[in-house]
Amino acid sequence: MATDLGSTETDPYVLSMSYGADGGWLQFGRGAFGIAAANDAGEWVNAVDLDVGGQKRFVLGPWKPSYGLGTYGVDLRTRTAWAVVNFEGQLRVGHLDAPATAFECALERRREDGPC
Repeated sequence: MATDLGSTETDPYVLSMSYGADGGWLQFGRGAFGIAAANDAGEWVNAVDLDVGGQKRFVLGPWKPSYGLGTYGVDLRTRTAWAVVNFEGQLRVGHLDAPATAFECALERRREDGPC
């Protein structure tokens, strides 16, 4: 719940969302797959980019209680993406807007579902 009337800022919380088997196999290691949020322009961005405060940091592995605001990651074992955020809004799990290398684009074109 928002902390002030008209605000979307909340107390920090951990959001965890599952993803399918096809997930973001190519983007896991570089933090380009995870929880995305719709910004004011309606664009999907990394959810932690909309946090009020905190420090953005990617972790490949499960969430731990010691992780602070702005930390996000993917747990391959449980097929979940998670993020420590402090806002409410539209959220989804999937590919995050990040530049792809030519090699990654070629691989995604072979799968016929990539954005390149």
